[in-house]
Amino acid sequence: MTSSKRMYAIRAVGSTIGLIVLFLITFALGRAIVAASFPWPIEGVVGDKVAALERTDTDYTMLFVGSSRVFRQVDPAVVDERLAMAGIEATSYNLGSPGMRALETLELLERALDAAPGVRWVVVAPEAITGELRDEIVASDRVVGWHSLESTAAAVTAVVRSEESLATKAGWIYNHLAAWSWNATGSGQALVSLKSKVRPNDPESVGMAGDGHLTLDDWYEIGSRGSRNRLDRRRDRFEQLGAEGFAEMVTRIAAE
Repeated sequence: MTSSKRMYAIRAVGSTIGLIVLFLITFALGRAIVAASFPWPIEGVVGDKVAALERTDTDYTMLFVGSSRVFRQVDPAVVDERLAMAGIEATSYNLGSPGMRALETLELLERALDAAPGVRWVVVAPEAITGELRDEIVASDRVVGWHSLESTAAAVTAVVRSEESLATKAGWIYNHLAAWSWNATGSGQALVSLKSKVRPNDPESVGMAGDGHLTLDDWYEIGSRGSRNRLDRRRDRFEQLGAEGFAEMVTRIAAE
């Protein structure tokens, strides 16, 4: 190859690399601007509740956050009544959701406090920060939604510190990084955003009274057929266990 052809080839490769780098920088800057202006919508029960907070005229002053134990068992009406008896005026809202994780809680609170700026108290049912992330849920809108860079880093750290096998750790870390990549690049965000705009005040999410609380009995009455079937299977299982079997199961779980 002559020197002129060699120089031409070097320049061509350099130009190609430069264009690729320019594209990546432009894409990253564009994505950063979009992410700052349009954060990933919150999906599922938590999304319904944040959307309800954004639409309501009620000035809530207290939020309860946690998993299904909060969702099913903390009744804002009872809380407000008992606080009033103690001379404390409060208007509570239940932000609990089945399967709520500690890192998801942090992301949720940022959105919820923006939607309800009058909140003075936040009560959080603490959950341990765990790194487990199963393959079947990694691509769900809800999981992708809480995988900000900070939350992903905390989740990966929890995986590294866990006592799981190296193969299990590698799988969970891969899932976290995949969820973060979808969040960071906004993959599928347009459809999720559209769904969040037309989301109704679903009683299965915001409760019968619209305050976020829904008992299992109410869920059975208004829930979908799939919801009722899940509850029926749980009830049948507990009936088969009996009192002694249930006590043994609870003891075993507590010991773990």
